Amino acid sequence: MLRNSLFLIAFIFSLNASAQFGVTIGPTVVKSLGSPKALMGFHIGGELSQDDESSYFGRISFMPGSTEASLNEIALTGNTSSAPYATTSFTTKTNFTRIEGGVRYYLGDGYETGLSAYGGSKLVIAFNKIKADYTPYDEVLYRLPDGAATFGTVFGFGFGLQGGVKYGIIGLGTIYFDAGLDYLFTQNASNGMWQFSSYLNQPLFSFNLGFRKDLFIGR
Repeated sequence: MLRNSLFLIAFIFSLNASAQFGVTIGPTVVKSLGSPKALMGFHIGGELSQDDESSYFGRISFMPGSTEASLNEIALTGNTSSAPYATTSFTTKTNFTRIEGGVRYYLGDGYETGLSAYGGSKLVIAFNKIKADYTPYDEVLYRLPDGAATFGTVFGFGFGLQGGVKYGIIGLGTIYFDAGLDYLFTQNASNGMWQFSSYLNQPLFSFNLGFRKDLFIGR
């Protein structure tokens, strides 16, 4: 999956044949407002310079699931009329996949070498999966009620702002750090599982530390 994503990013950016292209990779942290903790993951991406003062960038971030600390209780349905009332509880686990793309503007030494600050705007697409982990119960006597789900998905689309700093050395590569503030103005859920995940609160804050290696100069 990593190799395929990297190849796709490189292919799209290489359609512009007259600019410098770099591959980016590094750790990512995403924190939503009100969530108890941050989601940790990594990102891969590409950056296409238009000149030494601006570039287009794209990035895919993967955050493996994190489990909520709170327990949710649900009443079970009896398989027979004689089954006594019973409940079970569950926790949820949420993972993130984010696709970002936008424009960056550089101040200082510019895109390629030296110390620079950068900032810009971006579009964000987010895919989330929420999985419920139920405590064991007697499945001979009981079942989950109709409509109860074991997992759900959420698709979101939004807008964000970003800012960061980078330091590049000719022949070696570029180290960078940036932060972003995103707001998803649409979130479409497959079912009601989204309400049990605090990681879908808004806005979203992201932090990325990484390394950029310029692969080639366009024809």
